[in-house]
Amino acid sequence: MKLALAAALALSVMPFAFSQEVVASNFMMITLAVQDMDKSKDFYTAKLGLQALQDNRQGAQRWVALAFPGGGASMNLSTVMANGMAATSQNIKPGAISLYFATPDIKTAWKALKERGVTPATEVSTETWSGSPWAAWFTVEDPDKNQILIVQMKSSNQ
Repeated sequence: MKLALAAALALSVMPFAFSQEVVASNFMMITLAVQDMDKSKDFYTAKLGLQALQDNRQGAQRWVALAFPGGGASMNLSTVMANGMAATSQNIKPGAISLYFATPDIKTAWKALKERGVTPATEVSTETWSGSPWAAWFTVEDPDKNQILIVQMKSSNQ
């Protein structure tokens, strides 16, 4: 099941032609509910290497905007979601998300995370599905137990 989902998500980032009018042209941002903002911010910046662009507070609410070194979509960490629902409400519990991050060098990423005190949840694997654009991958978990797959595509240096 996870491999089928991974295949669908990986294929979703591949360019393709649209046969109808496009409403959205690209993926812009994701917001991730977190329980402990300081712990999550440290994980995504100090461990994974994202840059914190903003750290906003309004009363007990807090959200942090993160950027990837290679650009593209941004990621927000939030203790309260934009629609006013608490991050711990039944619909948006921390730990319910799987994220896929690309790396040009899986071995270097593995080593860097280990040196930063992150224990990967899986070993580096080259097991993929037929026609997969992935060369290798491994997983880690963030402080809220969200699964993060670190993926090297076949077109990257191997």
